[in-house]
Amino acid sequence: MRILARCIFILGLLLLATVLYREAQALRGAEFVDGTRVMILFLGIVFIAIIIGATVAVTVVPAIGESVGSFFFSPNEKIEKDAHADAMVKIAQGDYEGAIEEYKLALEKNPEDTHAISEIVHLYCDKLDDPNSAEEILTEALEGEWPPEQSALLCSRLVDVYWNYEGDAESASHILRQITETMPGTKYAANATHRLHEIERSLASGVSAPPLSAGEPESESSATETE
Repeated sequence: MRILARCIFILGLLLLATVLYREAQALRGAEFVDGTRVMILFLGIVFIAIIIGATVAVTVVPAIGESVGSFFFSPNEKIEKDAHADAMVKIAQGDYEGAIEEYKLALEKNPEDTHAISEIVHLYCDKLDDPNSAEEILTEALEGEWPPEQSALLCSRLVDVYWNYEGDAESASHILRQITETMPGTKYAANATHRLHEIERSLASGVSAPPLSAGEPESESSATETE
């Protein structure tokens, strides 16, 4: 129905334009120009111009705007969901065990998701007071092959668990020495050496483990230090 109405509308405009064109031709060849006919011709041209302008504004301009908008962002494009969104919702609700399960699901989809591993460790240690489970997660993860940066991060988190939460200086020092031996000359070895000295100083002063602040393991900063 709309298409038929549009066709009739366009045919009407074409017919009116044809009549006005013939009238203009007749006026050009006439010896005497009738002012009324000139006014009617002028009004007809203005009417057609207004109709064409309104049609362009209503149909063509929005179509161009939609095409430009689709070029930069398509509303029909599927937005990928954050792999950790469900876990973050659980954390906000105080359901830390549920959050851990969501992070484990994310790990099943992407075994290289070190952020998920780190968050699981954080929840076990700081929210559930279960460093043993955090140790198991990290130990299992480190059995796989990792790039140097990710391997150093996971090792540093395991050092956190051993030293900051379990007070096991021997295990923590053993891992740090492994880092210095396997990654000599790197920033990871430098960070490991620095942490070894910190542990030695703490033991020498009779402190079993340094106090934590804001519930965050100290490896988060040390793992990202530059040389």
